[in-house]
Amino acid sequence: MASEEPVVAHLEDVEPVLHSCGASYRLLTRARAAQVGLHVVDLSDAQAHFHKATWEVYHIFEGEGTLELNGCSVPVKPGTAVYLPPGVVHRALGKMRAVVVTTPAYDPEDEHLL
Repeated sequence: MASEEPVVAHLEDVEPVLHSCGASYRLLTRARAAQVGLHVVDLSDAQAHFHKATWEVYHIFEGEGTLELNGCSVPVKPGTAVYLPPGVVHRALGKMRAVVVTTPAYDPEDEHLL
């Protein structure tokens, strides 16, 4: 259910969660009653995975590397935005920091590792 009130989160108040992509600072989540998720993620040689029900948008703002998208390598650097519909197998290679927006809000049950 969507929050009836605005939700405000500060990066310095969020503890990182380690997962398949690296360290994720989950600012907007289902637990905060948000319909979309917003995470700042320190990407580091991620494990390939996909989502069945989640759309993601990555915006790289630090570092450089490669995103593997359904087996194709795409170079990324600050200023790169990537849209990932459900079903796209993806992983990041290299060290980068990205803002990741998800809809619906991130659900760990919808992360399918390969």
